[in-house]
Amino acid sequence: MATNKIIIKLISFLENLDRNIQKKKKSVSETDKIRFRKKQHKLNRGLTSSVGKNLESLSYPTIGYLIIGLIIMCAFAFSYFDITGTEKLNFSDAIYFSIVTMTSLGYGDIHPTGTGRLIASIEVLSGVMLVAIFVGKIASERQSTLLLLLYNTESNRQLKEFYREVKIINVSFDQLLDEHEHLEFNHKVKKTYKFITGIYNYLSLHANQGRIADYGNISSLRKLYVSIYDLQVLTKNAIKTHGPDEQTKINLQRLIYRINGIASLMQPFHLKDPISKNILTNINFQTSAYEKSKINNTSSPIYRTKITESLKNKVLAELPPLPWDKKLNVIIGNKLGLPHKFTDRIIKKLVEEGLAPDPRG
Repeated sequence: MATNKIIIKLISFLENLDRNIQKKKKSVSETDKIRFRKKQHKLNRGLTSSVGKNLESLSYPTIGYLIIGLIIMCAFAFSYFDITGTEKLNFSDAIYFSIVTMTSLGYGDIHPTGTGRLIASIEVLSGVMLVAIFVGKIASERQSTLLLLLYNTESNRQLKEFYREVKIINVSFDQLLDEHEHLEFNHKVKKTYKFITGIYNYLSLHANQGRIADYGNISSLRKLYVSIYDLQVLTKNAIKTHGPDEQTKINLQRLIYRINGIASLMQPFHLKDPISKNILTNINFQTSAYEKSKINNTSSPIYRTKITESLKNKVLAELPPLPWDKKLNVIIGNKLGLPHKFTDRIIKKLVEEGLAPDPRG
């Protein structure tokens, strides 16, 4: 019994110890996260500081001029002061000593004293810094080239994916409009708006920061612009030919304006590309034309007149046995969400093809 009590107490002690350790781990991990974020913030600030930007902006000729200027200035100083303690150096020896000092070779054939040591120390530090900037710039440019290649490949892939997806949407829009699938069409419009918003956000980020329009993506961008232009035309026509309910109409309008937003966003990045600029201008023009038609047009929508097999099957399934009600087209049209005259045409088509009985006997 005593042994069992000891074991139980030991287990309880270990459980409490484990709980305390876990609590400490959690608190430490949260603290570490906060510290990491602070350090990351400081690092980002350091990387984007004015000093870093100025050093990064130095060109190769500028660095070369600074190195040559440093050598000549120090050479003048070496020749002006008696740095050896015995006699002044002539200018050619001073140039030689300045180069040896700046490159930190230090052959030891000339030994500076007094003021010469101070000048030599300043030259060594300055020379090492300039050489480091020069080498760092070469490495940075190589790295930038590789990163640019990766960025271009990835952005091109993403743009092509957007283009393919928009083409698929265009086809599905066309099919849904032909078949008058109201509910499915409304759902598709909502999804498409979210997708186009995603494209807008992607282009907004990469156009302003990654300069996506500058790095070999023009062809992919043009294809994307054409596809969203076609989508805008389909969307605009859907309002005229589909007779959507009020909510669907609002979603279609939002889609038109979102596509127009992409055009307005990207136009400044294609000032030297007339083809892309022309496509984007057409998108803006389509939006303006839609706004004018929305103000001036108060007539009912003109429905599509294409009778598809899917629509015929739907109407056929709703046809009752003879005799038919005189307002059969109204009843079926209301049930399927089709215009009454269009429903009447489908019924007549079914009768002509012998798929439905002739009410005239």
